[in-house]
Amino acid sequence: MLARASGAFTLALLLVACGGGARVGEDTPPPSARGSGLQLDGCLERGGYCGRLEPGGQLSAATWLDDDRMYLADLEGRIRLLNVETGELQTVLTGLSMPQGLAVLNDRLYVTDMGNVCDLIQEQAERLEANGFVVHPYCTIFPKERYDSDTFMDFLGQVSARVLSYRIGQDGELGNQRVTIDRIITYDRQLSPNGMVTDGEYVYVSIGHAQLEVDPNGFFVKRIEELRDMALRTELMGTIIRIDSSGFFDVYATGLRNTYGISMAPDGTIYGVDNDDRVGLAAGGHREELNAIVQDGFYGFPFYGTNVAPPDAQVIEPLAILNGFGSTATYADEESVYVSYIAVEDDIAGRKVLYVVDRFDYSTMIPVRVYIGEPAYITAILEREGFLYLLDISGEVHVMYPGDIPVMQPRLEEAVMAKVLDSDPVINSVFDVYIYQSSLVYVKNDCEPGNTDLPFSLHVYPVNVDDLPETRRDYQFENLDFGFDEMGWIQGETCVALHSLPDYDIRCIITGQYASRSEQPGSGVVWTDETCFGE
Repeated sequence: MLARASGAFTLALLLVACGGGARVGEDTPPPSARGSGLQLDGCLERGGYCGRLEPGGQLSAATWLDDDRMYLADLEGRIRLLNVETGELQTVLTGLSMPQGLAVLNDRLYVTDMGNVCDLIQEQAERLEANGFVVHPYCTIFPKERYDSDTFMDFLGQVSARVLSYRIGQDGELGNQRVTIDRIITYDRQLSPNGMVTDGEYVYVSIGHAQLEVDPNGFFVKRIEELRDMALRTELMGTIIRIDSSGFFDVYATGLRNTYGISMAPDGTIYGVDNDDRVGLAAGGHREELNAIVQDGFYGFPFYGTNVAPPDAQVIEPLAILNGFGSTATYADEESVYVSYIAVEDDIAGRKVLYVVDRFDYSTMIPVRVYIGEPAYITAILEREGFLYLLDISGEVHVMYPGDIPVMQPRLEEAVMAKVLDSDPVINSVFDVYIYQSSLVYVKNDCEPGNTDLPFSLHVYPVNVDDLPETRRDYQFENLDFGFDEMGWIQGETCVALHSLPDYDIRCIITGQYASRSEQPGSGVVWTDETCFGE
């Protein structure tokens, strides 16, 4: 028999995000959790995807108030309270400037805020453009190659990003605003205060680096004193800060370019994804880091990237480098950390951009895909009773149950693929089937671009029928059918697809291949092979 000794097998199902749906306006009652497609009971059998809520707005941050209600921040400057059970939506605060971080500590809601940056960018747009800057919507300016640094310094002296806090009322309403921190240097909503998390004693805030270049002439070094003279908090650039309930704050970690989406694991470790870049001496180029952020830790920016830091620099190395860009959110539990970002993959149709969430197990830090969504950034990841709530910038809250279900295995490296092909296949037929670690590997050497939409039939017969899900016991097997276009890729001239196996002793595996979906939809299996492992 194929027993568990060969590895902890995991069932892999494709999770496909729902598409479409009307946006819910401020005056339109949102759909209830049940009515909007959330079906928490049974979503495991549907690949872990449970549906979505549609509060609308450009959602940028969220935090739980209690078991049923979460605060939502959006780039329109609102804080709203969403009841995920009833769908009730209530606006509790307006007039903020691009809030991107929320956290509840004791009886106060902490919020990041761009302060007067947006207003001044709009007021001074013509002046900034005339002096070498590109002005974009949503509080963003970019210096061109040639720009007037005096104009830049003058602009920085006038702006002030902030961290605010509000007293939470009995029904979740907000009042009694306090400015906890101001004079934070920023000129761009991305390089500003953004992510927040709390451990019940402190609120931790990630603050982006204003990216004042370290050039051969020492621009940043020479002019840092001017920024201090303007009473700007230069020590807060590129940091994680820690605030207690009295409002006292200190710097927790430094050397970070722009860490979005910080989260805290149950053991107190803070995880964050850093949008690193080719700035200063960081000549290694743009990359996205997943870091474990520790007190007094230094992560290298802006003086050098960790990939070029000298060994005596005491720079903390990242846990993983993301295979993509635009990382925006994390969520950490006891076993793993979930990371949202944009992945770029090449297939036979060309390059495609995917908005994904990957899970990194602490023991290996190898990413496993658990979510592929619509073309919109995931801006926050929350958890409730084992379900993940994924907020995206388009105004939707997707709900899924990840459990132990990876959606898609990462493709095999060439060296690993060569090792697989050098082993004996479990099934040798029109395509060969190998077992690699806890996965079945389908290999077809004469594949053609037009055949990559062929779905596979995969039936697994357990030694003990009671190991099957209740809905499959009458059939005596588990149906794990999947499509090559969903779980496969081209490696050289070879088509490859992976599928993980369930976590029980297996008696037989039967595989087959259906006719093309596009040419002969629903025409059934065109051939079948079987292998059994004995008793």
